[in-house]
Amino acid sequence: MSYHPYRQWPKFHRQLLQFSLALLALLLVVLWFHVLPRWQVLEERSEELEREKQTFENKSYPLDAVLLQQHLADCEQQLNGKEKSKGLIQLSKQTIEKATSTFQNDIVTAYPVEPMSQETPEIIFVNHASRIDFKDLFDRLNTSLSDEGITITPQSLGLDEESPEPVYQQILKLWTIRKLIGLASQNHLDIEENKEENAAAIRARRVIAYTLTANEEKPYLLEFPIRIRLSGTMKDFLSFVDNLQGPDMYLPMKRLIVHSTPPQSFPPGETKIVERLQFTVVCSSFFKIPEN
Repeated sequence: MSYHPYRQWPKFHRQLLQFSLALLALLLVVLWFHVLPRWQVLEERSEELEREKQTFENKSYPLDAVLLQQHLADCEQQLNGKEKSKGLIQLSKQTIEKATSTFQNDIVTAYPVEPMSQETPEIIFVNHASRIDFKDLFDRLNTSLSDEGITITPQSLGLDEESPEPVYQQILKLWTIRKLIGLASQNHLDIEENKEENAAAIRARRVIAYTLTANEEKPYLLEFPIRIRLSGTMKDFLSFVDNLQGPDMYLPMKRLIVHSTPPQSFPPGETKIVERLQFTVVCSSFFKIPEN
């Protein structure tokens, strides 16, 4: 078998080899920059489709396109409602409006909107509430309670003035405490004393923030639980519970402990009714974070 150097090849053969090599290089470039990326995308979509199919199978969803379309229509009807029936979106909006209506009048009164301002009272409240506002509110509440022989301090209420907590949140806690005290007085219930602190048994607990997703930083709703210990008759307490929710009041009770003190003298065979009971309750108020 004879070997002929490239230079001795016929011109046509050399051109054919050059064309073949150029075509091969072009083919490799097309494969690398065009075909391979599309193939990778196709692989990813195939895997995603397989995962979605597995999810549908695990949740017993129908795999038929017509049945899925009907299921989607049913879900959209539940969300948006139909004719006169309200959907979940509207019900959710009304529920949040109801839950956050407790302080609407307080905010509008204390933080009115300036003429030609684009801010709402809620935005002004969040952005401009100050320590002076908190101090003034506490002093007025403390003065009114002192006349009734009830002692409170910011520390006993769990409201640390040096806390990094936003001022508007501390004001909301204080407003909630004021409303609960007012309802207790209105229904003839006494506020128990915390003997360790020589102050009223009222305590603001940690704020609970609600977000739509686990990784979301800004909450859309805040909850302010307040623990208060009361004493009185069961009839008066039931009236107090009934007043926790109304047209402009939403302070649902989350926890309840009822106990009583046995009579000091209880002769054998004698029946006595314990009229005064002690009630430890946790009630919450809610505030919707305004969109700036």
